[in-house]
Amino acid sequence: MFEFELSQLTLAQNDPAPPSSDSTQSTTTTPPGPDGPGNNGETPPDTGIPPIFLILLGFLVLMFIMTSFSSRKEKRKRQELLDALKKNDRVVTIGGIIGTVVEVKPNEITLKVDESSNTRMRFSRTAIQNVVGDDDETE
Repeated sequence: MFEFELSQLTLAQNDPAPPSSDSTQSTTTTPPGPDGPGNNGETPPDTGIPPIFLILLGFLVLMFIMTSFSSRKEKRKRQELLDALKKNDRVVTIGGIIGTVVEVKPNEITLKVDESSNTRMRFSRTAIQNVVGDDDETE
């Protein structure tokens, strides 16, 4: 009823004719084209990553590097602040307690928090948030 004819399609104009069904056919190589051997002027297949993804990946790497450098800088600055603590410095703890340093030990700081009753409190050295200057005193 219906007859279909099968034909072979070629993608490029410079491709050689399709091989015949002769069993005595010899294999030949294609001569090098203008873009190099075996290319024959065809555009290479797109197997790479789209450029937008490469740009996004570059920005992500840049953001990661910038945040790691800034966090290192903040850690170093905080460590310098804790190492520079000395007697009679006014400090604020992470809990908001303001006091004067009375004693400094390697892992511990003793603060005088009330002048009238001579109240002293011991804190971990890492509990110190900031050193308050003489200008910030409120009495």
